[in-house]
Amino acid sequence: LTLLVIGILLVGCDGVTHNLSVQRYTTSSLTNAQADSILASASTVIKTNDGTGDVACDVTFTRNGNVTAFTTGDGSIDSQAEFNTILALSGFVAVVNQINWCGGLIPNVIGCAPVPGNSLVVVRFTSSQEGILWAHEFGHTRGLGHRNGDPNAVMNGTIGPTRLRITSDECTAFRTAVTSSATSAARAMSAQDFVRQVFIHGVPYEEASNYDAMDVPNLLEMLNDPEEMEHWANIVVVLNIIGDESVLDPLIAFITDGLNGELDHTRYVATTSAIMSMGYLINRTGDERALNFLIESLNPRAWEDRNATGVSPFLASVAETNQDLSKYAILGLALSGNPEAATALRTFLEAEPVAGAEDFQAQVQDVVTEALDANQSIEQIGLVEYYRTQER
Repeated sequence: LTLLVIGILLVGCDGVTHNLSVQRYTTSSLTNAQADSILASASTVIKTNDGTGDVACDVTFTRNGNVTAFTTGDGSIDSQAEFNTILALSGFVAVVNQINWCGGLIPNVIGCAPVPGNSLVVVRFTSSQEGILWAHEFGHTRGLGHRNGDPNAVMNGTIGPTRLRITSDECTAFRTAVTSSATSAARAMSAQDFVRQVFIHGVPYEEASNYDAMDVPNLLEMLNDPEEMEHWANIVVVLNIIGDESVLDPLIAFITDGLNGELDHTRYVATTSAIMSMGYLINRTGDERALNFLIESLNPRAWEDRNATGVSPFLASVAETNQDLSKYAILGLALSGNPEAATALRTFLEAEPVAGAEDFQAQVQDVVTEALDANQSIEQIGLVEYYRTQER
């Protein structure tokens, strides 16, 4: 098993399968079924010998996990900075609404990828030719340039229904993955073993991003197993990083169920980690329910409404505990990089003190100010780059 930063290369006796994660801007349209159809078409383009000047290259493209939504940017690539920000997201294929920059400002681009690179960006295109487009851009990520001498080459700088040919050298490139030693080690182990590690600096976002919806059932099973309690904090973080919308209800139940009675240190850390890391899920999917859960949680009284009666092992009362939980909601909104989350934080910062929460609002002003800075940075450059720029 060789791992791409955001895709898996599986090598059989003869064929090679590239298992690619796919994401779309929140207002772009792409379903799992549509992504599967495009990837199958791209596979046919590469696999089929279409005559003189072509070879049958046994390469298959498949989808790794669900198509996820992201809110970073405005859906239009208009600068190198915006291009780099989208490339830094945790997906191999990113679908946006428009591309007006690819190596320079140029209008009406339908696909762009670094040569070589670990991800590509495309817009939706004529359905009968999207497989050619994705195959072409994938070729760029393998280091291939344009081959304009053959008007029917996949790697020709123009696209059309006859652009189906690849050479044997190009086939070798299509069969090759760009590896990353850091992420190879991450995906080389199961999700269960990954979360059982003790991370000095917290769960590494980029490595955890290599896990996907297929890992969710096993992680949820661990979350329901008291014998795995010491790993629950890592589990909830990875579930939120995976960003599959199916994890939201189990995570909310985990949070609220863990806030009654005498709160164990390990359980409380896992609960607060689940609240804070919900920002990852919002960043990945734009889930409105998750966003509203955190926004509502800015008011400590929200925890009373959820019948939270437990006392943190670090604090003296239910009231102080609920304020502490609201602090983690602030941090979660920061990690979301979501503009609506930023608006909620500014409103909280500028609002008249809420009855019963005056002390809390005063205490967390600096936290909210820094949370806003982090939110803006994450919105601009994405979580992967955000963590890469943090000093350890």
